[in-house]
Amino acid sequence: NSSTINWGAQLNLVNLYNKWSYLEDINNQGAGRNRRGPVRRRMPGGPSDEEEQDTVKESLFSKILKGTSRVLMMVRNVSGTYQLSQGTGLPGFLPRPEHIGMNPGENWAPGVGFVLGIQPPDDLSQNDIRVRSAQNGWLSTSPFQNNAFTTTMNEVINFRATVEPWNDLRINLSANRNESQNVNAFWRFDEALDEFSEQNRVETGNYSISFFTMPTAWDVSAAPDYSSAVFQEFLDNRLEISRRLAEERERTDPNYTAQIVGTPDTTSYGYDGYSLISQDVLIPAFLAAYTGNNPSTYGLDWKKSTPIPNWQINYDGLMKIGWFRDRFQSLTLSHSYRSTYTVSSFTTNLAYSDSILVAPDAIPRNINGDFMNPTLINQINLSEQFSPLIGINLRMKNSISVRFDYKKDRNIGLSLANNQVSEIKGTEYVIGLGYILKDIRFNFIRVGAAKKAVQSNLELKADVSIRDNITVVRRIVENLDQVNAGQRIVTIKFSADYALTQRITAKLFYDHNISQYKISTAFPTSNINAGISVRLSLGQ
Repeated sequence: NSSTINWGAQLNLVNLYNKWSYLEDINNQGAGRNRRGPVRRRMPGGPSDEEEQDTVKESLFSKILKGTSRVLMMVRNVSGTYQLSQGTGLPGFLPRPEHIGMNPGENWAPGVGFVLGIQPPDDLSQNDIRVRSAQNGWLSTSPFQNNAFTTTMNEVINFRATVEPWNDLRINLSANRNESQNVNAFWRFDEALDEFSEQNRVETGNYSISFFTMPTAWDVSAAPDYSSAVFQEFLDNRLEISRRLAEERERTDPNYTAQIVGTPDTTSYGYDGYSLISQDVLIPAFLAAYTGNNPSTYGLDWKKSTPIPNWQINYDGLMKIGWFRDRFQSLTLSHSYRSTYTVSSFTTNLAYSDSILVAPDAIPRNINGDFMNPTLINQINLSEQFSPLIGINLRMKNSISVRFDYKKDRNIGLSLANNQVSEIKGTEYVIGLGYILKDIRFNFIRVGAAKKAVQSNLELKADVSIRDNITVVRRIVENLDQVNAGQRIVTIKFSADYALTQRITAKLFYDHNISQYKISTAFPTSNINAGISVRLSLGQ
């Protein structure tokens, strides 16, 4: 069976604020509030200068009150979606469906709940569909039944909010969490035991969540050694995380004593069962370091439940200043931040499962002396983008548009298979120019039966970008930093668009890419792509 649950909610807080006429007036920017009337003379018996000054003071207080109220109403819109998709596959099921997917002759197999898509527990309890089917004789006992019992789960959470502290500043917040998990296990009849049993259970999945790594975004890693203070903090965090894990086990296991074993120059160094290269130690130490948190208080679980909002900011309030208003038609400043924590794949630790089968009462350890984790993770990743960190978009009075973006990004991957951190950092500068030449006529281009010269706007665009990225591999055990990739890419783009007719547009373009690599084994490259393209639109 399968089921999908969709939930969505949207709250337009502006409509809620407008239920009060005073707040509605503020949201409508107080139309007519600043309108000036004719100057009136003070008539005999009219208000005195002191009384007029009191009126001015009251108006100033009212203005402050309205400004404060507008800030308190900064949250304008909130929306969220939740989707849960689940499914269960049970092979070897014998009863044929007759009525609404059930068989009345077999005690209404497989049950109303299962037919309606309700997911049974996967815990071998009496409510597990496998156990219930085996007890009711609904399953084949053939030894040739080699299809696996499967369950699937995909959970997606999205959250968005629009915040406007004032009319010129708009902040879009977004947070998300995505998790998928699949289970495969053989549910076969064991003739020796004369019952069904579960065999070769494997759980796999992936996980991602919006994150926050800005505190370490400006970590410096430059030639010649490309060392990193954050990476060194990660190395230092491991012993503290090892201590916390050991003390936590000591409180629950009377047979365990938290003590340091090994020497600093060996891979087994650390608190007993939690060496400095243990998966349980490396992941929280890595996350604490690259999020700028204290390892003494940071959570020890690799899976985080609460997504952290990312944001996009736009501000156009500078146009209220006379100097900008006199020179520009529009001017917008922008900033965007996005960070994601991803576990691309996690799976059942088969070595742990085998050890439990051999010695159910023992606590499995690996060859390094560490406690085995039931879940095996090969790599986790942190990605961060300022796109842009600073962005300026302006249009001048003469229709010239200018764009400047400074972008910054990094991707950090912790590989638990070979104990190393791969760090890719990039910066990019983009300058763009645009101009529209109106009503340009080319006499040598004539269309239609009358061979009339074409007259249309000529749109000119030019962009120059300089991107610099570098890849550094940092080895945990050896404490060695090595550059294995990197390049500087200069891109020059120019295009001219001209509409020949309502459906035909001609474009002249020139793209030039220049790459200079930072390793001696690669040579500089230069690619030029230029030409003329014609686009025909057949749509209405």
